[in-house]
Amino acid sequence: MVDLISPPKRLVHDLRRTAVRNMVRAGIPDRVAMTLSGHKTRSIFDRYNIVSEADLEQGAQRLQSHLAAQSNQKKIMPIGDHAKYGREA
Repeated sequence: MVDLISPPKRLVHDLRRTAVRNMVRAGIPDRVAMTLSGHKTRSIFDRYNIVSEADLEQGAQRLQSHLAAQSNQKKIMPIGDHAKYGREA
């Protein structure tokens, strides 16, 4: 008879995938996370670093905030203002 109360079995790879995702989300550089998790190649590490829908939404929001902050910065200096900013024409 099947035990309906028993928790699902966890594989070592499930735990490793969770560890990789947690390290990347915590901002640990990929090379450091690769060393800690024992991944020797980038391609295998990337298989464990699963990108979720929430990750994509967060990335889009960060990009939008970055671009909005850049649009508020003055990028073009009028030609006559070189001396004012200590630059020669």
